[in-house]
Amino acid sequence: MFENILRELGNLDGEMELKFDIELDEEGYIDKECPEEECMFQFKVLGQDWTDLFRDEEVFCPMCGRPGPADTFFTTEQVEQAKAQAREYVEGRIGQALDRDARAFNRSQPRDSFINMSMTILSGSDLYN
Repeated sequence: MFENILRELGNLDGEMELKFDIELDEEGYIDKECPEEECMFQFKVLGQDWTDLFRDEEVFCPMCGRPGPADTFFTTEQVEQAKAQAREYVEGRIGQALDRDARAFNRSQPRDSFINMSMTILSGSDLYN
């Protein structure tokens, strides 16, 4: 019982790489933020310039001059959106595995017995209805 969820949890164990698109604004700019906690300066860069002109290994904050890898200059909002999307992805995979296990459990139950059991999986929003 619960083979699907155990297998899925094993698949989710360790590191995984998820890619998220960051939208350009209507004028083609991308929002960036200095990762230095004392600075956190937000600025915009033309999306094409970010791709063509900036090196992945080192970018400099235009306010404090702090150098850092390009992948550390995400805005706080972008990071929070990525976390929410990652959480949604993992919850979806776990929910699907639990659903498959519940259906397998329900199929395995005898139909004409004195005691009948079934399993239903409720999501977070279903728990309050």
